[in-house]
Amino acid sequence: MTEAKEVVRIYRRILKLAAQYPSIKRNAIIRDIKLEFRENKHLTDASAIHAKVQSARQGIVELSQYTNLNPSSMTWKVDVGREVGQGPPAGGPVVNAKVVGEK
Repeated sequence: MTEAKEVVRIYRRILKLAAQYPSIKRNAIIRDIKLEFRENKHLTDASAIHAKVQSARQGIVELSQYTNLNPSSMTWKVDVGREVGQGPPAGGPVVNAKVVGEK
């Protein structure tokens, strides 16, 4: 796949995941993603492009954790700031969100 097609695929995927992100700031997140891609569309330096693509891929990994959460579950667990397949970061954050609501 060409690099441009890969970037478009990543862009669409991250926007789709951001649209499912459970936050009142969802629209601002989507707006920021669009703005960042727009600001970087003229990059020509291969290492800068690679760094931006890697950052977007990490964003996809982190946003993906939120797409399969069961809203009726009383406990959600989301690990933030680590690569897929790694254990929890040593001394780093592991977010355990306790959902308290009416049933």
